[in-house]
Amino acid sequence: MNGIILAGGKSSRMGQDKGLMEVDGQPMVRRVIDVLSPLVNKVLIIANDPAYSRFGYPVYPDLIPGKGPAGGIYTGLTHTGTEKNICLSCDLIRINEGLLRFLIRESKDSEITVAKHGQKTEPLIGIYRKKCLSGWKKLLEQDLLKLQDMIEHFEVNKVAITPDMDFYHDHLFDNINAPEDLNKHLWK
Repeated sequence: MNGIILAGGKSSRMGQDKGLMEVDGQPMVRRVIDVLSPLVNKVLIIANDPAYSRFGYPVYPDLIPGKGPAGGIYTGLTHTGTEKNICLSCDLIRINEGLLRFLIRESKDSEITVAKHGQKTEPLIGIYRKKCLSGWKKLLEQDLLKLQDMIEHFEVNKVAITPDMDFYHDHLFDNINAPEDLNKHLWK
């Protein structure tokens, strides 16, 4: 299993490349790498900024520019050498190994396995099989880019994550999209 970190976004709400922004002295993407790397054979970073190469992992720019996270997943699935792949956004600063291990166990034979908490599905915390690649490309070509809608075209396993799980905490699914999110001190 490989890990795919999506860091290619424009970060338009943040005003700068958020994956490289420091939170408590380290770039956001570093936090995701540290949780993901012990669980996978290889980490791939999907980013259009070559500065991500400083983390020591292969960096691939979007194969189809301007398609957002959907294009990043496509690029990651194209470059991975494994059937199962954990896909994560670079700004999930509170993600933990317990959640990822649970998703791996629950993924079984599903084409896509994603975390679900309450009524919210998290397609940027999921396991994507390489066999989705051709179908994913067709959806991109149709300009269907909303991940919530895209995953419904596959056999998707939405794994319920509940507060009684030992790895759960209130900020597990928080991400950083705008400067005001940093002011919330979500990482403490």
